[in-house]
Amino acid sequence: MKGDIKNKGSTMKTTIRVDEYLAALRDENGVCDPARFTIIDHSERDELEIAEIVAATGVKNVIDIINFTPNRIAFQNTIASVVSNIQIGDERDFHPLVKQIYNNKVIPKLNIFIEKQLPLITNYVDKEVGAAIATLDRPPYKEPFSSLNPIATKVEEIKTLVDKRIASGKYKLGEFNLGETRKTIIEKIAKDAIKKEILENIIEVTVNEVVQDIIKEKAAFKLPESQKKEGEENIIVVRPISMHSGSERHTFMLAGAPACGKGTAESLMIEQAGNLGVTWNDVIKLNTDNYRSLLSENSRLGTEVWKHAQLNHDEARLVTYKIIKTQRDRVQTGQAPHILFDGVAPSQEKIDLGTADGGRVHIKMVSLEPEISIKRADERGKRTGRFVPTSFILESHKEAPGNLQNIIAGNIGQDIEFELYDTDVPLGARPKLVKSGNLKTGEIIVHDLSSACTFHGRKYLNANAQEIRNIWPEGEKALSNEFLETYLSNHGLQVEVQYQGKSVLRLQEGIVYGSEKQELKQALHDEVFIKAVNKESRHAEAQIENILKLSEQAFEIESLRNHNITENYNEPIIPLILQHKLHSQVPPLVNGYSSMPSGNALTLLGAVISPIAMLAGSSAQVMGNATTSLTSAVSYDPLAYGIVLGASALIAGISGYFLYNKAAEIDEKWKLKHNEEKDTFKIKLVNEKKENKMLNNSINK
Repeated sequence: MKGDIKNKGSTMKTTIRVDEYLAALRDENGVCDPARFTIIDHSERDELEIAEIVAATGVKNVIDIINFTPNRIAFQNTIASVVSNIQIGDERDFHPLVKQIYNNKVIPKLNIFIEKQLPLITNYVDKEVGAAIATLDRPPYKEPFSSLNPIATKVEEIKTLVDKRIASGKYKLGEFNLGETRKTIIEKIAKDAIKKEILENIIEVTVNEVVQDIIKEKAAFKLPESQKKEGEENIIVVRPISMHSGSERHTFMLAGAPACGKGTAESLMIEQAGNLGVTWNDVIKLNTDNYRSLLSENSRLGTEVWKHAQLNHDEARLVTYKIIKTQRDRVQTGQAPHILFDGVAPSQEKIDLGTADGGRVHIKMVSLEPEISIKRADERGKRTGRFVPTSFILESHKEAPGNLQNIIAGNIGQDIEFELYDTDVPLGARPKLVKSGNLKTGEIIVHDLSSACTFHGRKYLNANAQEIRNIWPEGEKALSNEFLETYLSNHGLQVEVQYQGKSVLRLQEGIVYGSEKQELKQALHDEVFIKAVNKESRHAEAQIENILKLSEQAFEIESLRNHNITENYNEPIIPLILQHKLHSQVPPLVNGYSSMPSGNALTLLGAVISPIAMLAGSSAQVMGNATTSLTSAVSYDPLAYGIVLGASALIAGISGYFLYNKAAEIDEKWKLKHNEEKDTFKIKLVNEKKENKMLNNSINK
């Protein structure tokens, strides 16, 4: 197993894996650490036998072939059952409660089982597997009923697996001096697999019955003196987790790389839960860190404390799996508790579990510079003894942007809310909100453009860096605003981009809308945003850059007015927009309108007349509003417009002829200029509410 890599006072921890450890045991030149993985330390077989079984089967997940002792199975299930069924008001109560339930309630029942039933189970498995091994290589026609025997079928499956490993040369009998033969190794594997399944099922049911009895009794447990809290009774009264259905069931998720401030985000989550009417004590807290130290007790983990979290990692995941399985079974019945998943990344499996049966999901992700989180993780490890491999921290940072994008893309329409926070703030300060969204409505807000570009740039870091200075391949941190292109291409999203607290961009149905000229210019001249644009040089960024260029011309070109934009922005004052088509595939403006019903053609006429009417002087605003009303009416009732038109036919006819030809000329120029463009989209620059005097002055200039 590899050692540490130091750089300028910080220690970068490397990953140690159980499969590598077992492979080294079988290698004459392998170097093995004296520390033990908990799944090996509490197995019924010694580590050399386990190493041989792993080599013979080629299993990737070693824990799948581990046959734990009955006591260890009971302890794992006690942890899982307490988490799944009992309210924990104070995390300090969790460990003593698990120990008291295990020692005082579970062990007495387990001892009876071990004394009376376990010998019968062992004899049954030995007899049935022995019979199957005796007929192992007989032709199927001589054993016609073997396929009806589940144990014989299991032995046959294991035989096929081992034979394939031998035939491929990946496993060689006699390579390691255990005196194994083909039949003896198959027999060992089969006995372990069958006994494991029987014991785990029986013990899981037994432990759950014990916990349910405790809940019914409303049992109280006295804490040890060392756990006594000042000013409080040293008693834990057991209270059950409550069940909920449909949209009343909430799933909370904390996500982010290790040492990035998820604890701070949890306080925000507790606040949100209170607003939803959820009592935080009544939420299952699924966090492996809560029970790692329990699993480490009475285990030979060695003196290097930084390795302990990895040595119990596989077993902690097993307990987590048991809790999730219980939650899944409950959801299928229509009644399940609230739950908190505290981890690095929300998996789609957990999200699906949260949204099943109409449940609601709330995700809070945290973001921090990887160099800072590595330093924090090392300092925390020295303080608590819980170290995390540096490679895992870097991988988590690298994968976080993609994880968030996948959550958004794969769950539009689901009842999911998410928030991304930057926790690099002064101690005690509230984390900075970077992005938030509601996937049920498709609404997303980028609250801080610079921080968002920084977060998404971490996908370019080097997760295999051996020194901190090598984290960024080009020597400086990467930036990316490629996420904007993803949002733009997804027509199910409505995205608002803010800069310094003000909305500057909106992306909706493949169209980019810009706000006021000066605010937009500041946003696009932001140093972080410019670096991200230069690095990516992607389609969306080119489109956004065009907004800035067009905004500089916005008050120099006669603008067209579109009443639909007024509705989109809920703007009482009619905005001016510059509408350009950048692709030849878009039907020419005039031809498109001339091919439509007369009502739409006259709508265009009304839209063009408005700016001219506004130049008339003191009555400009009145005429502009009148034109708006006229335009809205004729969009739905051409006949109504015809009646009104009778009073102003001469003016409309002359103006319409002139403006129609002018619009055709403008449209043709744009068509020729952009005839090589392939995609279809529009860029609309919206000038938000201004005083009438300022609006008139801008147009006159």
